[in-house]
Amino acid sequence: MTLSLQEQGQFISILDKEEERVIPRRSNSLRVITESSSDSNRFALDEEDMAESCGQLAVSIGLLKSSEETLKKIEAARERINKGTFGQCGDCGNDIPWPRLLAVPYETKCVRCKEREEQERAEAQAIKRRLPFLSRFDDDEEVSSRLNFKPLTIFS
Repeated sequence: MTLSLQEQGQFISILDKEEERVIPRRSNSLRVITESSSDSNRFALDEEDMAESCGQLAVSIGLLKSSEETLKKIEAARERINKGTFGQCGDCGNDIPWPRLLAVPYETKCVRCKEREEQERAEAQAIKRRLPFLSRFDDDEEVSSRLNFKPLTIFS
């Protein structure tokens, strides 16, 4: 998919707005993490306070990780715009539909490939539940490859 200069500008603007939305979330998460770690060092917390602090810390770490991943995806989308590959599926090379790109401007997969990826992940997780020794693997693709597992293909 080749973007006109106007379309490139439109998507860069969308990416900029998304970045402006994510950066404060990342900053807030960092602040909570910093405050939480300094509070737990200064005060002797009772069990309830410690549980609440740990809960806030876990949520903030999750939000920080999500924010960082989103910022990396935004930067990668900008690079794809500059290379002229923005809007192409990273798996099959087909065009990603405009409505999908407008909704998630840093998307790298068409609907078909994304659905296949999600199905593979769900099947790998089902296997991990049935075979607990596989739970030590974080990567569902690694589980599939170790078992020489080929996911079911619904779409052909």
